[in-house]
Amino acid sequence: MGDFENAVQCHEQHLGIAKTLENKREESRAYSNLGSAYHYHRNFDKAMSYHTHVLELAKELEEKAIEMRAYAGLGHAARCMQDLERAKQYHQQQLVIAEELKDRAAEGRASSNLGIIHQMKGEYETALKLHKTHLSIAQELSDYAAQGRSYGNMGNAYNALGSFDQAVRYHRQELQISMEVNDRASQASTHGNLAVAYQALGAHDRALQHYQNHLNIARELRDVQSEARALGNLGNFHCSRGEFAQAVPYYEQYLRLSPDLQDMESEGKVCHNLGYAHYCLGSFRDAVKYYEQDLALAKDLHDKLSQAKAYCNLGLAFKALGDFAKAEECQKYLLSLAQSLDNAQARFRALGNLGDIAICKKDMAAAVQFYEQQLSLALQVKERRMEASAYAALGSAYRLAQKYEEALGYHAKELEVCQALGDAPAECKAHGRLAAVYMALGRCARPPAPALSSSWAQPAALATRRPARGSTATWASPR
Repeated sequence: MGDFENAVQCHEQHLGIAKTLENKREESRAYSNLGSAYHYHRNFDKAMSYHTHVLELAKELEEKAIEMRAYAGLGHAARCMQDLERAKQYHQQQLVIAEELKDRAAEGRASSNLGIIHQMKGEYETALKLHKTHLSIAQELSDYAAQGRSYGNMGNAYNALGSFDQAVRYHRQELQISMEVNDRASQASTHGNLAVAYQALGAHDRALQHYQNHLNIARELRDVQSEARALGNLGNFHCSRGEFAQAVPYYEQYLRLSPDLQDMESEGKVCHNLGYAHYCLGSFRDAVKYYEQDLALAKDLHDKLSQAKAYCNLGLAFKALGDFAKAEECQKYLLSLAQSLDNAQARFRALGNLGDIAICKKDMAAAVQFYEQQLSLALQVKERRMEASAYAALGSAYRLAQKYEEALGYHAKELEVCQALGDAPAECKAHGRLAAVYMALGRCARPPAPALSSSWAQPAALATRRPARGSTATWASPR
């Protein structure tokens, strides 16, 4: 991480001397260095403030090169603050000035920066065009290191497009260059990018080796930010493979680094994933501990969606512990947040979880009431998968209440929706639930067998809901 406090002190002394000497160029350089220092320390508001000072001085001095540098710094800070539109505007101004100055190296850097913004906006074809422009300029200038960076950015764009073979091709070229120029930091990040692409291709052994290489080099360089990314990725890799016991130590090591990272959002995601890993291992008290940390961080960030997810999963962990009062309280908080966010999926999930808790408390009337609210919501938003899920929950509740005719009716509707959707796995489950009701009735008749599976014949209990994992906004399945 370096000695941030001493670095800032030196830059501030530089600024003080420049002001005393009334040397505006040196003043702008000191402000630029302060902006970079605070950016590295993830204080992007302060970085923006210093780069704005640089911009003002550049315009006062009528120095286009300094103005261009200010726009680059402002663009980087805006990007890290997720203000992509403003970042795009800054980098466009950076590119315009580079073209005016006929500074080809600066044109390449600006094109690269714009490419990254378009990629973050999901505009991959535009991003690739800009990265290819950067590559062309780097080749023209025989700038080998810049060529490596452009290959890396193109690899990232192809990875985002799902063209993983192409991503591997470009990242391998990036790795070769970074090894030839002995850029260890670039090698670390490239190993991480290759790991992601290989994992997507199902080449898990190769992916694991590249993740481990990333971690080893980051530790060699004592680059805490890079080490943390590698640890998080290794945890996610093992979690995605169901290897939860292997994932836990990586997440724990990440959290030990978190005081130095100043990144509460990423820390929250790791706490969330660590809670999920412990839940899947049956360590429900540990799951509660980490979901509570996730919730506290989400509150500090005033992030309502992350709070909602944390309450959802915390409630499921309390339910697994048999603490139904706390489980119910968490799901009611989820429901309230979902309503304020106008998030139909989250409302549906909360109502289903409340119904499941009622089942555990053997309060069938309350359970049916919650599931009926689920059905009403699904019909209101015209979401057929949610509708099928509500029918399944109602059918299972009525089966447990030994009201078999009602159960048959709801599972028949569930099956009808699944068939209309062409969802064969869901159709199999619906057949299984119908079979369970017929078996409970003691009838000889069976529903017709599904085309793709014979598992329908096994009685189906009420579905157990697992907590969601990761950072997406999907509520119906692990994230």
